Amino acid sequence: MLLNSFKTSSRIISTRAYASGPPSGFKGNNELITDNKSEQLLQMLYPINVPQPPTNRTSPSIPHRDDVQKSVDAVFPGEEVHDTITRAFNVLQRAEQDARTKDLENRDLRLREALSRLEDTHFELWEKAVGKKKAQTMRIPGLFPRDLRAPTETPRNVVWNHDWKAPIE
Repeated sequence: MLLNSFKTSSRIISTRAYASGPPSGFKGNNELITDNKSEQLLQMLYPINVPQPPTNRTSPSIPHRDDVQKSVDAVFPGEEVHDTITRAFNVLQRAEQDARTKDLENRDLRLREALSRLEDTHFELWEKAVGKKKAQTMRIPGLFPRDLRAPTETPRNVVWNHDWKAPIE
């Protein structure tokens, strides 16, 4: 290890030569002062002639093999087969979407027929079924009613509102 030792009073201070700056009394340009060991360290950390990996490598940790493309071609079919499979999958998706659309159209038609029969037989029920609900009176079944206060541990400031009236539907 590159260590220099300086003795000051009764203790020894060790510094690394490659990590420290120039000596305190040094005058001149501020270039890096190196010795043989620090040159070797720099050469180990930053080698000048590093062999570059081939550009067609997939991973820096896996060594390159020249026969990989031949193996890939043997296992995977060509581009034409891939395109055929992709087109067939798209046709299948389109057919499934058409079937879903046709099913939804049939459901809508049956619902409209049922509503027209309901209008002919029970007009009051039909009005309730197709009437628009006000946002103030709507609530999701099973959830806590909107017009009631959610239960808490502490009572609110106004315990009871005597003037409260239910919303008119």
